[in-house]
Amino acid sequence: MKGDSSINGFKDLIEYIRKNPGTKWAINNKSSPSYSLVRQIAKAENLNIVMCPSLEILKASVALLGGQVPVGSPTVAGNEVSGRCEET
Repeated sequence: MKGDSSINGFKDLIEYIRKNPGTKWAINNKSSPSYSLVRQIAKAENLNIVMCPSLEILKASVALLGGQVPVGSPTVAGNEVSGRCEET
């Protein structure tokens, strides 16, 4: 998340997503470790997160820093790309 975010830790993040169902989460692709981790957290915490994979790490980072998505976890691993947001 951006540096000026009010979210300061994992607990704040979970609370934010609970208060904002359908929160968009930027990732660079569905083969990345962060995609699997976020899906597991969403399932364990019963959260409604919309995963927004991008073509590359730069686009996911720009979406995050530009405010199009409030949270994200762009990584370098993997190569599968859909380019469409989907609910977890």
